[in-house]
Amino acid sequence: MENPHIMQSAVAPPPLPATLVFAPIVRRVPDKPLVLVVDDDMIMREMLQIALEDEGFRVTTTGDGAEGLRCFGQVQPDIVVTDANMPVMDGFALCEALRARSASQYVPILMLTAAQDTDSITAAFTCGATDFATKPLQENLIGHRLRYLLQGSRNLSELARSESRLANAQRIGRIGNWDLNISEDAVSSSAEACRILGAQPVHSPRTWIEYLRFIYQDDRAQVARWMAEMIRTGQPTSLEHRVVRQDGSLRYVFVQAEIATDDDGKATHVSGTIQDISDRKEASERIAYLAMYDALTGLPNRRLCTERLDTILARASRRGGTVAVMIVGLDGFKRVNEARGHSTGDALLVEVSGRLKDNLRQGDEIAYTSSGKSSLDAVARLGGDTFAITLTDLGPGENAAAAATRVQALLSGPCVIDGESLHVTASVGIAVFPVDGSSGPELLTNAESAMHAAKLERRNGIRFFTAEMNAGAARKLAMANELRSAIDTEQLSLHYQPQVDLASGRIVGAEALIRWTHPVRGPISPADFIPLAEELGLILRLGEWALRTACTTARSWQRAGMPPVRVGVNVSPSQFREPDFPRMIERVLVETGLDARCLDLEFTEGVMIGDPEAAIETMRVLRRMGVQLAIDDFGTGYSSLSYLRLFPVQRLKIDQSFVRTLDADEQSTAIVETVVMLGRALKLNVIAEGVETHAHATRLRALGCDEVQGYLVSRALPEGEFRAKLESDWRLAH
Repeated sequence: MENPHIMQSAVAPPPLPATLVFAPIVRRVPDKPLVLVVDDDMIMREMLQIALEDEGFRVTTTGDGAEGLRCFGQVQPDIVVTDANMPVMDGFALCEALRARSASQYVPILMLTAAQDTDSITAAFTCGATDFATKPLQENLIGHRLRYLLQGSRNLSELARSESRLANAQRIGRIGNWDLNISEDAVSSSAEACRILGAQPVHSPRTWIEYLRFIYQDDRAQVARWMAEMIRTGQPTSLEHRVVRQDGSLRYVFVQAEIATDDDGKATHVSGTIQDISDRKEASERIAYLAMYDALTGLPNRRLCTERLDTILARASRRGGTVAVMIVGLDGFKRVNEARGHSTGDALLVEVSGRLKDNLRQGDEIAYTSSGKSSLDAVARLGGDTFAITLTDLGPGENAAAAATRVQALLSGPCVIDGESLHVTASVGIAVFPVDGSSGPELLTNAESAMHAAKLERRNGIRFFTAEMNAGAARKLAMANELRSAIDTEQLSLHYQPQVDLASGRIVGAEALIRWTHPVRGPISPADFIPLAEELGLILRLGEWALRTACTTARSWQRAGMPPVRVGVNVSPSQFREPDFPRMIERVLVETGLDARCLDLEFTEGVMIGDPEAAIETMRVLRRMGVQLAIDDFGTGYSSLSYLRLFPVQRLKIDQSFVRTLDADEQSTAIVETVVMLGRALKLNVIAEGVETHAHATRLRALGCDEVQGYLVSRALPEGEFRAKLESDWRLAH
């Protein structure tokens, strides 16, 4: 029997270890490769050294395998020539030891054996030798033989490295490759393909039938047809399907394949790739979901609501039916958000959405399934605290009113959030198809107009849409557009209301108040455009403009020789909660040159109570700058004395609603007295707003109030008039 090792190529590759993961070191063969000669025959060593050096090699020699192993680690030769039979450690043991080292796995080893010693030749290949040569050697050929071995080893090393890189790239990209031998029905898969299928390489599919068993049952027929069609047409194609891994998990894969043919054009192989796209699929589905559904409540959003509403209206138009859209807006939700924080507000919205969805009758559903049964998407969240409910197959309009009343009753029960009982009311606007609109967007818009009208009239109200409401909505839209341009076209200005020290009668500060003078309609009330700025998201831009203008103006007074006075600027809740808010304040102070001690930021109680810990930290940052802080409209919000004592504020401002009824209303008097006493106990300055009579000022002075502002002192003045008043006040004092 022929020895199979003798029939191998002269450059037989060494066996690769099963756990090879990293790419091998690619050895660049130098112009003069280093040869390690290991032979116990000194004459043979010297003969080889002379012959190889004449051929342009560098040579190092040792006398036995053990010494050769040590020498290898020291000199790192490019090739090893070793005798088979040596004392201490023979060539076979040396070969095994070298192949066990990762650094020498691809170094060529030429084993020298006696002529016709076939057993040694077989053993040499078994131990990992690259080639063998019989003694006596042909010295004129040994150099050519070694260069051939070096080139083959280098090619093998580079190939292994390329394969390792490909395997790593496939692992990172979650792409495996596979091949189907059509005639033999044999499937081969890469390691990454096996991982995607959830199979160990030993259990990977070997046939097409076995591969189909990994495919999700509902997708198997489609995959089988895909493969048959590709073999029939010979056209490359791709397919997305699901696989079931051995642990039972479901994964989405994307498969691409092409056909290989023989010389006659007959399909012989199908080669392809398989990529795990589960994460991408999940992200895509999540994006698609968020495009149609509200992330907080899980209800359809405005887009999906509009699409489904258009479908319902088309059906109602064919049948001559009536459809009503109710817009439900929670009353006072903004105050809840400010006083309790956004987490409480979110929890309240989830509770409200659950009540609406779970308690509406089947006939109120917003859409229908293909089976004709009603779906569960009766309610949609349009944004903020606004919900939409579509009522189908209605008779007279009073049915919609009855449904609206029932919704209000449904929401009137207490909502327990984090152990606290909150009571909610809702204003409802109703628009009816086909009278109030012929499309989904039109009905929604008109119903929203009716809801806003209900809120303006009174809380917990119900209003049907009227044509006059469109005019109001148009005016609001026009004002929104005009407000955007007003900031850029200098239509806005600041007026300054003096704040006077009761003890000395001197002006010690001024509150900056925004005024808008429209070029056509004249002055527009802040009560109209400030809420609009909040709604449109313009309040941040408007607030920074007011701050910068006030600081610039206050600094100009000082440069004109006026005494330094505080300038108070109101800060909205959305401004206060901006992470960049303290840095914005610092930036404006630096750019305008105003001393931080001359800036007084006024906050409402709800801003601080919403997230006390974060509010305290923000205010501490501002106080470290030197900025003054005041609680505006004190007594009207949700106050907590346990937190108030921790707030690093300098003053409390008593709301004008209590001051104007001072001495005329016992409750107002008690509140004012309490706030003044509280301020003195906490060592805070107390300012009373809305002081209009001398009697008010006298009473406040007697109570111990520090400062006042109001019409008794002065209305809010344009900058020039305030400067003149400040200059006059300063001259009188001197």
